Amino acid sequence: MGDVWAGEKTLTQAEIERILSKALAAHGYLPAKPPEQPPTLVVVYMWGSHSLIIGDNMTEFPDRVVNNVLERATLVGGRKFAKELSLLYQDAADQFAAKSLIYVDPVKAFKLHNPKNEFLVDQATDDCYYVVATAYDYAALAQNRRILLWITRMTVNSQGISQMQSLPTLIASAAPYFGREMAEPEVLIKRTRNVQIYFGTPTVVEMPAAAPTKK
Repeated sequence: MGDVWAGEKTLTQAEIERILSKALAAHGYLPAKPPEQPPTLVVVYMWGSHSLIIGDNMTEFPDRVVNNVLERATLVGGRKFAKELSLLYQDAADQFAAKSLIYVDPVKAFKLHNPKNEFLVDQATDDCYYVVATAYDYAALAQNRRILLWITRMTVNSQGISQMQSLPTLIASAAPYFGREMAEPEVLIKRTRNVQIYFGTPTVVEMPAAAPTKK
């Protein structure tokens, strides 16, 4: 499945499947070869982009904006993190509604608690690319019953990079965490490309003189 904005380029399903299969195989999840090796898991995957709502929606539809951020928070840090962020937003809304003279921004306080909190909130409140891999028990699914075994959500900030550049590195970096129980999100810093910036010779540009005022 894919979820991309109109005109945005992404990898094909075949490319995502190849990259994901390679990452799974490197960590013990091998393709089934019945009847010798019958399947035990079904891995459902999806990828795409999730963007921040901006513009008039921020004032006209505040609940929609918050839900948009919380959807991304679930991708970035999991349901536990999204629930915690939701409670912080509610606390901020309650303080604003009470017109409290002593106001402490709970989201800001949460960010200042530690660098990981700050990183996760910043990621949740910005545009990102994502890949989600969800594993179900094969035998149960064959009987129309869903038994969730594990889910791995992977995100990367989308500023300055494309899905084609970032998703292969994202999947490969997250592969060691497939099927692992994690108490909290893991943050990894990976370079996807080398960027060089050049500055020319600086010049001083004089501001034009103001036109005389007519009396």
